[in-house]
Amino acid sequence: MKTLKKLGTVIMTVALMSFTLVDSAAIADWASTEINLGEIEHNVPATATFELTNTGDGPLIIQEAKPSCGCTVADYPRRPIEPGETVEIKAQYNARTLGNFRKSVTVTTNTEVGTYHLVLRGKVIE
Repeated sequence: MKTLKKLGTVIMTVALMSFTLVDSAAIADWASTEINLGEIEHNVPATATFELTNTGDGPLIIQEAKPSCGCTVADYPRRPIEPGETVEIKAQYNARTLGNFRKSVTVTTNTEVGTYHLVLRGKVIE
């Protein structure tokens, strides 16, 4: 009988926890995850602007935006992005090397998908 009571208590606790764990979900909707900057001048930094809209019903948090190399810098909001809000994530490429380039920024969020890869590409010319 004690075992049955304990089992009932465990089942009830798990059921209650599952209701409290169902939280409002943030959904990241990107206008584009790849931007072609075309031809850019040598030694002139170029910026790609990625638009992100939270189409979910909970706050979206960007936990990190990590560029693939030291030649790229990412700028992103450090505050929660509210449902329905659109923000910009900027990636600036330092155009020191001539030729084609393809750089990325890995964005980590609190969404179900979690991680997104933003790509900027183009060609550095004289």
